[in-house]
Amino acid sequence: MVYSMQTGWQVTTESGFLITPDPLTDLGMIDSGLDEEITETLESIAEDLPDLIISGYLHDVLDNLPAFDLSPVLGRDDRILERLHLLYTYFVNAYVHMGETTAHNIPAGIAIPTVWLSEQVNRPPMLSYADMVLNNWRRIQTDGDLSLENLDLLQTFTHHYDEQWFFLVHVAIEAQAGILLIALKEAHQAVEDDDVQQVLSCLRDIRQGLVEITKTFHRMPEHCDPDVYYQMVRQPLFGLNDVIFEGVERYQGQAQSFMGGSGAQSTIIPAVLAGLGVHHQASELTHYLSAIRSYMPKQHQDFVNCLTKDILRDYCKQHLHLQDAYNHCLRQVMTFRRAHFYYAKTYIFEKSTTPVGTGGTDFMHFLNILIQETQAHLL
Repeated sequence: MVYSMQTGWQVTTESGFLITPDPLTDLGMIDSGLDEEITETLESIAEDLPDLIISGYLHDVLDNLPAFDLSPVLGRDDRILERLHLLYTYFVNAYVHMGETTAHNIPAGIAIPTVWLSEQVNRPPMLSYADMVLNNWRRIQTDGDLSLENLDLLQTFTHHYDEQWFFLVHVAIEAQAGILLIALKEAHQAVEDDDVQQVLSCLRDIRQGLVEITKTFHRMPEHCDPDVYYQMVRQPLFGLNDVIFEGVERYQGQAQSFMGGSGAQSTIIPAVLAGLGVHHQASELTHYLSAIRSYMPKQHQDFVNCLTKDILRDYCKQHLHLQDAYNHCLRQVMTFRRAHFYYAKTYIFEKSTTPVGTGGTDFMHFLNILIQETQAHLL
């Protein structure tokens, strides 16, 4: 079943918020409208990115990259724009964070196309969760499912498998969430239809979906070592602080700042909270969570917005035999958040004197508050 919003980012039972059809693995596999020399240049740099970083030649290569005109891709397969956005935003973050020192200027050859691409996909001109996860995977067996064992990552900054595993766990979670996301939508429709049994069935699917994504989350330590993550994986994921995008007229030479890529940019939990009618008190973290909505694909923002009415929670209040099922969903949200708290503590907090997430927030204190506030919504 598909709830269509726009080609590419519709929500499906099989793949949740992942891009559909499957991502392009190479611009050369489709008629992009670009000269072959352009696509080969970009794909070659992307393939060599980890080695360019190790060798110290990354800045030399990107400093000499022309500001290619990418406009011929307009009107073609949406996945072409998304593939280009992935490549260029990886170039941006690598240029800023993976040199000998943090860069505060991005050369025009990557700055101009990145900003143009971001205008087309309606997201900020930097690496976000949509690039790192939602559009950054392939099936090993093309006719297989989207389980962890059948997934491979397309783009990385390093040769460490820990990096691949970290993001692949997120890819698998996004795919597994498809069932619960569709159930949220159907539960709201069932409320409008006054179909008590269908609401109960949907609540059970929502809870089970949350159970499954939590199980997958707990597979993180299998191949992602906390030390490798902290020292190698997270460095290029941070945001841009006062960075000049050279040659970009709209910025008029003014330095720009954008938040870093983060799992908080996933739309799963915001959709669950909206669908279940969970509201948090205003805080620094809720302000951040609201601000990063613009880093999500617009169609995913729309999906959350269509669930913001509290009709499901109100309906469960009115039907006593639905309350246990509703509360089971909330308890599973808390279980997922406790897992998030544990891994944030293990992978970041215990290794830093000034722990902040890649999104730039002091997250530990606020994660505890979110758990407590979710518990307060139990019926």
